Amino acid sequence: TRNAIQGEESGLDPELLPGIVEARTVINLRGWTLPVKNSELEVTEMIPGATVLDLRSSLAYSAWHYPDALNLDFFQALKSYQSLDSTRTYVLYCEVGQKSAHLAELMTKAGFMAYHFKSGIRELLARAPEMDVLGLLPIE
Repeated sequence: TRNAIQGEESGLDPELLPGIVEARTVINLRGWTLPVKNSELEVTEMIPGATVLDLRSSLAYSAWHYPDALNLDFFQALKSYQSLDSTRTYVLYCEVGQKSAHLAELMTKAGFMAYHFKSGIRELLARAPEMDVLGLLPIE
């Protein structure tokens, strides 16, 4: 509650604030990637015949998605991936590759053939220069 927060704040020494701000660490999350536990599940090209799962929001999916990719929100995918066809091969991608890496690992442990696109949508777009990223015109 507001009173609890104000109570905690009133106990802080205002003289410490400049030193705390100076000692802070700023992390650029847009450029930050965590190490992947299982790099054997990373791919940099789509696997022919694989079912492609886009784990981004429906808004991001509607702006652009890999051709024929299915949109499955990451949190929904965590709840429902076991109901997918375990005889198919899956390639997953997300914003930066972390969510898709995590889900690919869970799916693999559950007996699926699942991979994730290394570094997410940015890498996918860089590897597919012949594709029209806006979905407007064929690129010649």
